[in-house]
This record gives sequence, C-alpha cells and structure tokens, in this order.
Amino acid sequence: MKVLFFSRDGERVEQLALALRLRWPDLNPLIVSQGGVGIQAVEQEEPDLVMLCEELPDMSLWLAIREIRKLSDIPLILTVESDNDMDVVRALELGADDYINSVSRIVGQTRFQMASAKNDRPMNRVQMHPGKG
Repeated sequence: MKVLFFSRDGERVEQLALALRLRWPDLNPLIVSQGGVGIQAVEQEEPDLVMLCEELPDMSLWLAIREIRKLSDIPLILTVESDNDMDVVRALELGADDYINSVSRIVGQTRFQMASAKNDRPMNRVQMHPGKG
C-alpha cells in the first residue's frame, strides 16, 4: 500500500507509518514537505491514501485538500492535532474523508477508509483534467 504523507515532521510520519505497518506490512510511505510537490506526487505516484499531517510552507491544508480533490477521489485523511471543531468541519466540507487527531485511531479509521475506497471508488482514481500539466 502506497501512502503519501504531507509533512515536514519526519518523526511524526515514522510514528504514523509504524502504526499503519501493523495492519499493512508492505506499506510504502512517500513523504513530501512542499505542497506543490505533493500535488504532483498525487498525480504521478497514484498513492492508495493521502495523509495531510500539517500545514506546509507553500500550501495551506485547505488548499491542499482542494487541489487533491481536483485530481482524485483518493482516500484523504487529515492527522492534524487541533482542538478546533471548525477545522474538522471545514476539512470534511472541502473533501477530506476523515480528520483524526489521535494516533491511536489512525489504524482503525484508515482501514475503514481503505475498505470504503475499494467498494465505492473506481480502481483508476487519478483523473487528468484538460489544460493541467
């Protein structure tokens, strides 16, 4: 399973990847620390899951969600530590599939999102749009 992490915090990604490897031993983590690079990776790498872990220097979480949704309906989970309920609402309204602020819930919720993706979404998730690089 290929997971694309948007994060500047390598230690956090390692914790998340370790938790996910308990369920998916063949996990292949891809890490980007720039939003623009991440958007390109969604299109080129065709990951099975995207995890937005934090704001990046060149792109807000909200813009990242919008840009990813222009390209794909891939499962998209935010793992941002925030107590602001409005952040959760905004992320879900923009197209995130889930918003998790507890590492202990990540494996269960990821498993649920991946099962949903297999049942409800077409196999070729990346969609090309005319006029886009």
